[in-house]
Amino acid sequence: MSLREVIKNRLTTTDTWFEEVPGSEWVKVKCMSPTHNDGNPSAGINVESGIHHCFSCQHNFMFIKQDDDADDADVIWKAKYANMKKSIQDEYADYDSIHETLLDRNKELFLPPVDRLLDEEWRGLSAELLQDCKAYYCSRGKYRGRYVFPFYMNGTQYGFDARIVDASAQMVSAKWIRNRGAPVKSLVYPRDVLIKRFPDLDHVLVAEGVADALSYIQMGIPAIASFGLTPPNNERIEELIRMGVTKITLAFDNDEAGITGMIKVLPIYAEWFEIVQHPMVLMVNASPYKDANEFLEGIKLNGLEQQGFDDDGEDL
Repeated sequence: MSLREVIKNRLTTTDTWFEEVPGSEWVKVKCMSPTHNDGNPSAGINVESGIHHCFSCQHNFMFIKQDDDADDADVIWKAKYANMKKSIQDEYADYDSIHETLLDRNKELFLPPVDRLLDEEWRGLSAELLQDCKAYYCSRGKYRGRYVFPFYMNGTQYGFDARIVDASAQMVSAKWIRNRGAPVKSLVYPRDVLIKRFPDLDHVLVAEGVADALSYIQMGIPAIASFGLTPPNNERIEELIRMGVTKITLAFDNDEAGITGMIKVLPIYAEWFEIVQHPMVLMVNASPYKDANEFLEGIKLNGLEQQGFDDDGEDL
């Protein structure tokens, strides 16, 4: 019996939810960490190594023991990375040949192959906004099965974030990934979209990620991505000043990580901008949704008026 069948039999016997991913070496499961409430399954069990790996919280253990030393932590990690290396070599052997270098090849600034520009709504974001962002779907290579959001400033691309959307994509990394070397501390994303949509940029929200920043923009409020909890450098601060920004609202997720991130970046922004509250951020944090993008999806589904807003997203 193959290791895949052994894994499936054990999951079936223990009445554990799982889903096979066509063409992949992973069986999708909910994270088995006792401290991770994985409502949106983000883990997998590798059918070649028997390792459980959560792509969200990074919880790892040997789900199926194959030898006496399989419980050793070094053995688990060596097997995990050996398998991922083999997967990348097998699946993406032609990676360099189908990707073009954007800036410095040593920093892996590659442009993933474009399958199609996005022309439909996604997670509450309109097709028009996605087109303004030049977002597209990648169907082959290392980033296949993902929506790609390029980082542009003054028409120059400096990298991208790529969000997995296709369940059949190879499960080798996290939900959101970006290219190495992207200068996210310096970037004002999406700068070109803000310039196009908001003639007055006096007040800007700083959200944790790309999806949340775009969600606020969809609701009619200028916002940029902080790219996680990374503090900005002088180049981002200077660009915001040149754009006319004088007031900043920190719109991080209302959880422990978000609060920690705001504590880190607040002194940097406060040195240059007036830090103010914004009614929409207060509404998002008081809602049952975990972040701005989920909030946007909720109000798209339930109607803005039911949430206490008019059709333009302004507070009533």
